[in-house]
Amino acid sequence: MLSEVPSNSPSDAPRASVMMHVMPWFSTEKDEDYHWAMYLAKKDDLYLMDRYKRNGTIASYYTPLIGPYDSSDPVTIRLQLDLMKQAGVDGIILNWYGITDRLDYLTNKIGSDAIIKEVSAAGMSWTICYEDSTIDKKKTAEAQNDQLRDDWLYIRDEYIKKFPGVLRDKNGSGRPIFYVFGPRQFKSLTVWTTMLSSIFLTDRPILQGVNPANKEFMPDGIFLWPGPPLLPNVTKREQVTSYNNNFYETAATNAWFPVTGGVYTRFRDYYSEGKKPGRVDEDTWNNNVQDLGGETLDECMVNAKIGNADVIQIITWNDWQEGTSFEPSYEEGFTQLLRLQENLLGRRDEGAMLDAVKRYNKDKAQDWGHYCDNDDKEARDCGYPGSNKKECDAKGCCWRQYEAKLLSNGDGNKLPMCFHRSEKFVCNCANDIRDCEAKPQDRLCCCKH
Repeated sequence: MLSEVPSNSPSDAPRASVMMHVMPWFSTEKDEDYHWAMYLAKKDDLYLMDRYKRNGTIASYYTPLIGPYDSSDPVTIRLQLDLMKQAGVDGIILNWYGITDRLDYLTNKIGSDAIIKEVSAAGMSWTICYEDSTIDKKKTAEAQNDQLRDDWLYIRDEYIKKFPGVLRDKNGSGRPIFYVFGPRQFKSLTVWTTMLSSIFLTDRPILQGVNPANKEFMPDGIFLWPGPPLLPNVTKREQVTSYNNNFYETAATNAWFPVTGGVYTRFRDYYSEGKKPGRVDEDTWNNNVQDLGGETLDECMVNAKIGNADVIQIITWNDWQEGTSFEPSYEEGFTQLLRLQENLLGRRDEGAMLDAVKRYNKDKAQDWGHYCDNDDKEARDCGYPGSNKKECDAKGCCWRQYEAKLLSNGDGNKLPMCFHRSEKFVCNCANDIRDCEAKPQDRLCCCKH
């Protein structure tokens, strides 16, 4: 088990910190949230929740057991942290997009703020994996540096100073440990060291990047992440061994500290299937790192132990588009999380995980709109033709989007898009798209909850 001290380490050496990489970018507030739906609406004329309720699908080969969710929802975050702790995870590495309001970065920030707050309250560790690709390339060099500085001032003042639990070096210095998913924009060691020294006058963080080709630009080396030559396809355990061991040998040769290893179970991205219509296949990924019946995860654990990893990053909790998710899914249930639990704690306890999901289902029943699952012919209008979801929500009514071909109910009458909630609890099990006898805990099997 990973909880044991590596055999070639001092007997009093601290155990490696096990940290789950988490994406904060999901939202159900938008009809076409990219991270749940990509460009599928341009192909099937369905919006996010309509597609999920009708087909049981998102833009991924796997579907969350709890269905699409908002990353900023405290109840959802608490369930996710509960499941991680049950599996033996110590904390999270949060994929972080800065504080600007470009693209969907503001949504990511709102999710990130909520997640950090809940992680700290749960007594778990946390750290940031900063995306320097969020820097606006159209700005001047000076303005780009200002943006970098503003982002890290926010990390210092709004996270470190307010929420205990930042990941720290356990081998003496006690310095905070942070990561960069790059560098992609700032390929200059001076930029990074100058920024850190100007913001953190004491307690200067350890900072590692992900890109081996740019390792000289990071102050403290890089961390392991599945990439070439491991990608695009893995069909044998030996491929995993070779890729991982190359990282640990390089880390030892360069004396990188901490040694931040990685554990992944698979990598099956949906980019080709969810791409924008007209985009050629050569422009999209099509990776398929197979889980090999659990051998990929097991080998990563073995390699991390032999490689004397100080931090073990679990890749990932919820990158559904890339298919690296450990979060429970309809397709696999708790399989990946139980494999992780067995490696970390030496046991499998599916019952406790299932109980946590059942409690969550009960808490979220009304929020999920079971009172909005009226039969279309019984629904009573609450809005007016052309009203939008925001206006409908403000009235406390139900919103349902239809594709153009279903705007008529057959009698020539328009179906309502904004309608009053049912006065009684309505539950329609999706038995046509879910095996609700085998997986009653799935969100779409509400009649079994």
